[in-house]
Amino acid sequence: MNLEQRAKEWWTQNHEMMRDPALPHELDRYHAVEEKRIRKLFESHLGMRAIEAGCGHGRIIEVIRPYCCEVHGVDYSDSLVAYTKRRYKDCSEVSIRGGDIESLPYHDDEFDIGILAFNTFGNLYTKKEGAIKEMGRIIRPGGLLIMSVYSEEAKRMQHEAYASIGLKVTKDEKGIVYTEEGLISQRFSKMEVEAWMSIGGFIGHAEPLTPLSYFGVFRNGK
Repeated sequence: MNLEQRAKEWWTQNHEMMRDPALPHELDRYHAVEEKRIRKLFESHLGMRAIEAGCGHGRIIEVIRPYCCEVHGVDYSDSLVAYTKRRYKDCSEVSIRGGDIESLPYHDDEFDIGILAFNTFGNLYTKKEGAIKEMGRIIRPGGLLIMSVYSEEAKRMQHEAYASIGLKVTKDEKGIVYTEEGLISQRFSKMEVEAWMSIGGFIGHAEPLTPLSYFGVFRNGK
């Protein structure tokens, strides 16, 4: 079993851990500030077709769905997909499905806005390039990609968060945390975030969201 398969298996079995009240309080602040920024953007972009890759329990979907004509969420964890489908079973504007972030089941230029929230991008390990190019494919020219990731200052919090949910860190080098369970999570500098976005053809700037995270809204320049 490779690292991705091990990580997927862990998330499938333990996805409720991310609701653990023992998680560091910095994560609550990250979530709150991230949600506020995303809500503000959608308030000024009404009636959009949006997609969140790595939608998890639907935290961000809940924030944006009042403002969208369609919201799509995709996740690689079967248990998270099942949970979030149940959560939104009565919401005709919301569609949830499983999928590989490097090969998403959508047409070219299908969406106005894409979202990679809460360090989803930092958890992709070897899939980052494929993922950002795939987001560039499914977001229309001039459309937006919202991104938030851990900053260089998040190391202590990452270790505390992982310990609180039972993950065993095996090493931390070059800004990347490795765990025995297969989860791998990267921290980024502002320049690194912007460089990765340019690989997918996205133009824009990252800025601090909290002391432990960066946030950016990038325009698809294709």
